[in-house]
Amino acid sequence: ASGGRLMTPPDPSWCAGRLFTVLLADRVEGAIIVPEVADYAGDQVEIIAAVNLRATLGVGDGDPVLVSGPAA
Repeated sequence: ASGGRLMTPPDPSWCAGRLFTVLLADRVEGAIIVPEVADYAGDQVEIIAAVNLRATLGVGDGDPVLVSGPAA
């Protein structure tokens, strides 16, 4: 992935990643993290937020969530 903010780990044995701010379900600010790992699946991302997303959005594994970005 290109763009976003590069997150460099304090330990060189850990992977770096790119962080992209997003808005989830039109109401929760969060971020997508794309690890910079050679064999990391190109169709997979990690999504984080300051709240429990499953509980806040009422979603589970496989449920669709609207992701727009960047968060304002």
